Amino acid sequence: MMVRLVIDGKQIKVDGHLHVLAAARKLGIHIPTFCHHPMLSELGACRMCLVEVEGMGKLQTACTLAVLDGMEIRTNTPRVQKARRMMLEFFLINHPLECTVCDASGDCALQDISFKFGSGETRFGEKKRILRDHIISPLIDRNLNRCIQCKRCVRICDEIQGVTALGMSYRGAQTIVGPFMEKSLDCEYCGHCIWVCPVGAITSRAMKERFRTWEMDKTEAICPYCSVGCTLVYNHRNNKVLKVTNAENRGVNYGSLCSRGYFGYDAINNPERLRSPLIRKGDELVEASWEEALEEISRGFGEVKKTSGGNSIGGVVSDRLTNEELYLFQKIFRVGFESNNVDTPTGNWNRLVLPILEKRLGVLAAPNSLDELNYVESLLLVGCDITVESPIAGLKIKAAIRKGASVTELIPRRTALSRLAGRTVLLDVGNEVTFIKGMMRVMLDEGLVDEEALSDYKGMKALRGSVGGLDLEKMASDAGVSVNDITQTAREFISAGKSSVIFGEEAALGPNGGDLINALIDLLMLTGRLGKEGCGIYPVLSNTNFQGVVDMGVSPGHLPGWVQVGSSGGVKTLEKTWDAVLPKKPGMNANEMFAAAGKGKLSALYLVGVNPVVTFPDRQMIEEALARVKFLVVQELFLTETASSAHVVLPACGLPEKDGTLTSIDRRVQLSKKAQDGAGKTMPDWRIFSEVGVSMGVEGLKYVNSAEVLDEISSVVPYYSGINYRILADHGIQWPFTRQDAQEVYSEGYLGTRHLLPDSVPDVKRSFAAVEGWGGFARDPDYPLTLLVGNLLMHSGSFTGYSESLNQLVGRAVLTMNEATGAGLDIEDGSRVKVVSPGGEVAVGVKFSNDLLPGVLFLPRHFSDVPVSRLMGENGAGLETAVVRVRVEKF
Repeated sequence: MMVRLVIDGKQIKVDGHLHVLAAARKLGIHIPTFCHHPMLSELGACRMCLVEVEGMGKLQTACTLAVLDGMEIRTNTPRVQKARRMMLEFFLINHPLECTVCDASGDCALQDISFKFGSGETRFGEKKRILRDHIISPLIDRNLNRCIQCKRCVRICDEIQGVTALGMSYRGAQTIVGPFMEKSLDCEYCGHCIWVCPVGAITSRAMKERFRTWEMDKTEAICPYCSVGCTLVYNHRNNKVLKVTNAENRGVNYGSLCSRGYFGYDAINNPERLRSPLIRKGDELVEASWEEALEEISRGFGEVKKTSGGNSIGGVVSDRLTNEELYLFQKIFRVGFESNNVDTPTGNWNRLVLPILEKRLGVLAAPNSLDELNYVESLLLVGCDITVESPIAGLKIKAAIRKGASVTELIPRRTALSRLAGRTVLLDVGNEVTFIKGMMRVMLDEGLVDEEALSDYKGMKALRGSVGGLDLEKMASDAGVSVNDITQTAREFISAGKSSVIFGEEAALGPNGGDLINALIDLLMLTGRLGKEGCGIYPVLSNTNFQGVVDMGVSPGHLPGWVQVGSSGGVKTLEKTWDAVLPKKPGMNANEMFAAAGKGKLSALYLVGVNPVVTFPDRQMIEEALARVKFLVVQELFLTETASSAHVVLPACGLPEKDGTLTSIDRRVQLSKKAQDGAGKTMPDWRIFSEVGVSMGVEGLKYVNSAEVLDEISSVVPYYSGINYRILADHGIQWPFTRQDAQEVYSEGYLGTRHLLPDSVPDVKRSFAAVEGWGGFARDPDYPLTLLVGNLLMHSGSFTGYSESLNQLVGRAVLTMNEATGAGLDIEDGSRVKVVSPGGEVAVGVKFSNDLLPGVLFLPRHFSDVPVSRLMGENGAGLETAVVRVRVEKF
């Protein structure tokens, strides 16, 4: 309902659900506030937003007063001005006047409002209250004497983050904000409290008393630490990023960040950064010029190609690189080396998940947008701790829970969602398929499915047969859950208007991953709404640009645009653009390359941003393979264990040191802008690839800038055809986005394709897979425990290990297990043990947590001192193997 009102003599028509403050801001009328924040519930505590309302005797708080038809409001009368001055006097009674040393100076609401609305005088001559303070966190600094009790920090920690790490203690003038019982801060270090504090009460310890806000330049960029693609702001001075701040109401994250995004920026300025090319002279790597390094690369790769052919050269590249860089990497191989031996550490995920999505739905990515998670009504998360893998996606789900959504997790451990009224079904790895088939059994048996709407779907009879082999009691027993868990989840999922599914590594890369993905698609198809708004399936992999890897064709079997190697059609476009004849046979994947190198069948390797000595299975095999190749080039930010074995090491720039695009989990192509120059003689990866290609005489690899590379991408990848740096300058675009779409950006505000399946599943894809298997994970008496290998909230891959700030929070690996598991093994909390698998063993400390199912262990993958890849030697699937059978031995 729309209402009409008058504010300061100006008429306006607004939504009747708004408050007076929002209506005034639509007119450009500034009403001062402290406690109000657009992300938070209204409080009306600071009393700075008082206004006069015709017919109401008392002054009213504009932030809490709902608009009514016919209202007449005055925001700047003498009475209002006097009230504001009095409130500011109260705030300044005890607030220290130390703006010259306060980190918030220049970005302080109290400072700004005092200058504009204050009197400049005070009638209070008493001594200011001085509260004793203490350090509550290694990264977050608190100054109690500056606090104005607006409760923004308390509310955002509760209402948005869902952690409630902060609260108000004591009364009156002694009221303080702090953690429970004034102990150390136990939180997720998202930085929200720093962001919303209107004064200098909560600030970053890393930046304490270093620079003022006006002394730093600001550059908007994209976070490099997961696949959500959050927008952030780098604050930099003298060619160095000094801190990160929030880009309010910008990007898919709308300003919110996680611990990695907020505090992990310092990794880029780690003193161990490579600063110059290195060339091997005997047993040592010595500094060299770029000319010398490029000449050596041209000679080394050239000799191998001449003597053994292009297929004897292989390349593995990190998914942290930009789209432009990924594209040039595979182009060097296909045009320059005439080899399809290109892959990334996420290759196994792509080879398993994408063919299923393409076959079943005709898509190569999540068909829906992440924003839809905010208002989903029922959500099923399988094998994915979303609050760790993609924390900002987790915030959207928390928002949905607060709105009443039913959220069920099928996972062997409790997560941050468990305490927010979400249903966590502790399910042992491998039993997910049985649970999903049980849900479909309930939907069919109870007549919850709209059979008429699904009449044109093939395989319904087969589906009924596949879920009817066991009764529900047996299904629940086999899965280790209750019948009620299955029935309630099924009823909520089918009855909700908007039901979605998220699955992660533990699901897709654990046992029966293919069957599980097919079963989840069948489940969504039974609702009859798959692909519509709020009804999507989201494959979640935390790796930064894993979708860009797919789109740019960094795969031994696919070209840019996911065109199959050796096929017609798209290949001709590439050959014409590149003026080259492309190799017709698929190449080797990463694991096959290292195996071939170890047998002498691969003579040269080009490794970019990957450290397989630490992160790939069977370290001994990897080291032997690297020692045996005739020529090894490593392109890196740091001298890693792998780089130490190279013949040539090339120093590369990190994401804050270059321009480039990344593609998020929901197909959002975004431009990340350069905030500082590279360290020493480093170059952006795209430029290195260009220089390498030119030095080898490869045609078509000379580029002026990365924008030129994206222009070429848009000419060969159809669903990128309308994307360029000009369009991306202010916002991201969701592909497919064609040249015709580009005409609508400015005329209609069109920002891409939100839904790949807007009218549900295409007719030709309407078919149930009717999975026959029941899941399960084969037991081995020699290795009776299930080890989950995954991520921590405070870390992402190995790069965050170079962040001093994040290492202060978590600096080493710990094996987590249930207390009952420890008791059964006669192991004490804090003791040191050996974890043994068929592939190898590692030594690590133990920490008990009853969030895990008995018999299930968790070990993070980030730390080189505990190389979990040693446990995966028999699996041959790199770090993407999320589940391993192990035993634990006491020292």
